[in-house]
Amino acid sequence: MFRSSHARVVLAPLLALLLPFAARASITPDAQAVVERYLKAVGGREAVASERSLHVKGTISAFGLAGTIESWTQRPDRSASVTTIGPFTIREAVDGATAWRVDQNGKFTRLDGKDLEDALASAYFENDLWVTPDQGGAAIAKVGAERDSAGSYVVLEVTPPVGRPRRLWFSEKTGLLDRVVSKRDQQTMTDFMFDYRTVAGRKRPHGNRLEVEGMAMNTARLTLDSVWVNPTMDPSTFTAAETAVSDTRFLAGRGPATIPVAYRVRHVWLKASVNGAAPEEFCSTPAPASLSSTAPMPRSTE
Repeated sequence: MFRSSHARVVLAPLLALLLPFAARASITPDAQAVVERYLKAVGGREAVASERSLHVKGTISAFGLAGTIESWTQRPDRSASVTTIGPFTIREAVDGATAWRVDQNGKFTRLDGKDLEDALASAYFENDLWVTPDQGGAAIAKVGAERDSAGSYVVLEVTPPVGRPRRLWFSEKTGLLDRVVSKRDQQTMTDFMFDYRTVAGRKRPHGNRLEVEGMAMNTARLTLDSVWVNPTMDPSTFTAAETAVSDTRFLAGRGPATIPVAYRVRHVWLKASVNGAAPEEFCSTPAPASLSSTAPMPRSTE
């Protein structure tokens, strides 16, 4: 259970952030026209507004590995996901004003600072709050037009109540959302959406491709398998599970251990032995947007 004293410590600075942004919630007329066209293209404002919660499952491939991803969202501000890829499992959730993660080693972390802001922003976008009548407290403006080999796009910048702005590219031809461009630290990430199909009264992308600029090996591909609209959500889905179990152990002593590493070609390299074999070099690979709650799951059905 989240302690009230901890809640006050977290909520006080968040309220200071949220209230000024809420007062500045706005959308320009030209941006409003783009949003209205998008709503019409996917099935209408009522169809979108009727979704209060969503549970989806899909498959993911990245780093030469394959796996599954399952996510839950509940308006206005809750989201959770479990990603299993190869031997790794990552759990993440946002429960209103707090967020947490259990990494691939079973380590529990309650997020703060920029990590918390990014998680809250992701929950905002995953719940489609930018299409609501008050924009969910965001500021939305049209920032221009773009063109590439696939077509022409009108671009909106959405600045959520907490977190960094994202740029949404809408197809001039269809009015549908084609991609979302966001920044995290020094990285630019693009979530491409495609294969729209009508499911439960609205069009949804059946596939996503998430790219990190300049890091082709980090591209993740997602395909949706199933969706449940407006399921009853168990509150524990979003509650922090602080008793995580590590999947590592020390063979001698309790640690810590000092391990020499080298930094080459934008990766951290170290030597390690697996199951008693001769030491080999291994490198770390930063997780793409899909593994860190920076982009919504694609949504379709079986």
